[in-house]
Amino acid sequence: MDTKECFEQLVRNRAKHMADAPSLTEQATKLRLNSDAELKAFKLGCWNAMIFDSAQALNLMAYAKQDFRRRLIEKWQEEWN
Repeated sequence: MDTKECFEQLVRNRAKHMADAPSLTEQATKLRLNSDAELKAFKLGCWNAMIFDSAQALNLMAYAKQDFRRRLIEKWQEEWN
């Protein structure tokens, strides 16, 4: 597995954990995000930030670019819809 695949797998595993994280739902409730669309947008924003932070922490800035993050998020949306 190359670096890109390893990074994608790392982020995918974290995102699956975040998808069910009660803390995200609690945060959304505190922000008064009531609809499913609002909650989904909130989670996608969190995933986007998590991907960026992970890439930056691992010094893999090529994977922190918006187009890479968008592609990963699109993959997750397909899997979880």
